[in-house]
Amino acid sequence: LEPPSVEETIRPHKEATTLAMQAVRCLAMTLLPLVLVLLSLPFSASFSVAMSPSRLLPRLGSSSRVVNGRAVGLRMQEDQQQGLTRRNVGFLAAGVAAVVGSRKLVAGGVWEDGATNLKGKTAVVTGGNTGIGKETAVRLAGMGANVIIGCRSMKRGETAVAEIKERAAAGGGSVQCMELDLSDLSSVRRFGEEFRRGHSELYALVNNAGIMALPKRQESKDGFERQFAVNHLGHFELTKQLWPLLEKSEDARLVSVSSDAHFIAAGDADPLSDWNSEKDYQPWGAYGRSKLFNILFAKEIARREGDKAKVSACAIHPGVVKTELGRSYFVPPEACNSIGSVECTGSLSPPEQLGLLALAPVMLYSAKTPAQGAMTQVKCAAAQGIGPSINGKYLRDCAVGDTAPIANDAELAGRLWALSEKLTGSPFKVGSA
Repeated sequence: LEPPSVEETIRPHKEATTLAMQAVRCLAMTLLPLVLVLLSLPFSASFSVAMSPSRLLPRLGSSSRVVNGRAVGLRMQEDQQQGLTRRNVGFLAAGVAAVVGSRKLVAGGVWEDGATNLKGKTAVVTGGNTGIGKETAVRLAGMGANVIIGCRSMKRGETAVAEIKERAAAGGGSVQCMELDLSDLSSVRRFGEEFRRGHSELYALVNNAGIMALPKRQESKDGFERQFAVNHLGHFELTKQLWPLLEKSEDARLVSVSSDAHFIAAGDADPLSDWNSEKDYQPWGAYGRSKLFNILFAKEIARREGDKAKVSACAIHPGVVKTELGRSYFVPPEACNSIGSVECTGSLSPPEQLGLLALAPVMLYSAKTPAQGAMTQVKCAAAQGIGPSINGKYLRDCAVGDTAPIANDAELAGRLWALSEKLTGSPFKVGSA
């Protein structure tokens, strides 16, 4: 047997380090306000016992001295209580300020443009029946857009459509659901064919759907590792199917929802060497790799389009958001159903579940709401006149952000494109490339 390579040895540690850094950030943002608030609690009752005159002054036998001693003790007790009260109020004020500050930090960038008018424009949002996908659909429809959400479960999709229509009624847009299974390339092609029959152009395609860190390796209907299939390849084929309609729309947008989890793959010597996770499946490694591919895909489209881009393509990081994305950790496989943007296909062992459950309150506190998490992709899809400034870029909190250096590897992006064309069985022509 050959000894494990250096990469095989360090990769689990690299993934653990990346996740540990996120956990430390969440803990710091949660514990600081908690500690300050706890310090504000009144401990004067127990303190007054310790400050009793019998402990402050020796028993001198003289009643006058005892009385005087008691008076001194009571005065000291009152002074201490006043000091405690002032200190409690100070800690409470600091705790409240820390809570408010940490929540604002979590919320990230905010984009509000009530003047944006998308009437007459069409947008497709994959996984629009839940989480940040649903919030994106609500915002776009609220601006007057005709929104189509792609969902694997039509039942759940129709339920989401009813909610989106109610919440976005004032905007005058429309919402409908179309069946889309990103883990099945034939389903993606059917979606494309049906959409092209009913529409002449497409203003925005938000590739939002995704699955995260499935505990056990699963394969798609086409035989590909599911995270690679859903997060990257299915969206590659969908974009290919709808690209001609995007090119016909003025100032069109292509938004790929990636993640800072792509940093997990930053140390891979070649992320494509085991793109199908056949040699070694690591849940977070496969997820991070798929998120890296999202960024490479957006950057390669921008490169192929050149200076006269008809479609502005970008990738975004929504942040840590309270959605159903990680529910596969706590639900038995037999109880799971794929619904839209989230697929539940495995579960962790009881000890692992217990550990994550212990961290759940911290993660829930430090996470964004779906509305906050959707803010960046809504801005990229809807804000007028920003196309050139976001084309080929990676954004977080509504602003251009940094990526791992490997996300700027043009040679790697080109090889990923060629592999994706091969796996989907047809070329994807963009620009003059």
